[in-house]
Amino acid sequence: MGPRPFFCRLVSKNWDRRTLNLPDNERVLRALDLAFFIFHTGLIVFNLVGWAFPRTRRWQLYTLAATALSWFVMGFWRGIGYCLCTDWHFQVRRQLGYTDDSPTYVHLLIKSMTGANLDHNLVQSGTAIGFAFCLLMGIYANFILPRRLAGA
Repeated sequence: MGPRPFFCRLVSKNWDRRTLNLPDNERVLRALDLAFFIFHTGLIVFNLVGWAFPRTRRWQLYTLAATALSWFVMGFWRGIGYCLCTDWHFQVRRQLGYTDDSPTYVHLLIKSMTGANLDHNLVQSGTAIGFAFCLLMGIYANFILPRRLAGA
């Protein structure tokens, strides 16, 4: 059998063609695992670059606000940096039998894509810097840039 597709390396430790013959519950859990990888990664990418496109700038601020709500408001009770999406995804992965040693989704994503097991604090710092950068760029693109263009 040839190399496994990239998304299968992310969501399955023992992927092969027989994966389609799984019990219904496991099939649903694997579909959820893949859906979480796609949705959560897409959300992160959108948060990072949504400010760059005029049609998505407002939505990028909304998704950043939702991210901040999860990290800081829900995080007040669950621990700063708590992510609802990560929590649900990790619950699905535990039910599938994964014993992820990654404390955050970004760490899991980096480890799954590159094999690099980076220091958790480095990943957390990079995530915080990325969030701050995107927030500043979103505020600039939504509020400051339109005023500058209107005055020009």
